[in-house]
Amino acid sequence: MQKKNSGVSLITIVGLIVVVFGGIYLYKQKFQEESLGNDTKEELLNRTQIFVSRRNILDRVNLDMSFLDDKRFYSLLNFSTPVAKQPIGKKDLFSEPNYEYQKLSEETGGQQ
Repeated sequence: MQKKNSGVSLITIVGLIVVVFGGIYLYKQKFQEESLGNDTKEELLNRTQIFVSRRNILDRVNLDMSFLDDKRFYSLLNFSTPVAKQPIGKKDLFSEPNYEYQKLSEETGGQQ
């Protein structure tokens, strides 16, 4: 009997906590929506003008990508090194550690 009552009390407490936090959330949302509506037309116009002026500045930016077509760019030396192929993973998950690697080394004569 005691376990049933404790389970019901726990569910009731969790339910109350959810309702309280939900109420607080909705209460805060109401005031945030009201504060957004308090902007005057002048403030909105100022924000819009700032946005438009910044957009115009970005539109004037011109990236010159012609250097990619230059012969000197294509004549650069490649200093990258090839990556040696290594065995990845195991075919049998329950095999001994490095079993596949040892088997591969034996088959290739120690060469990779």
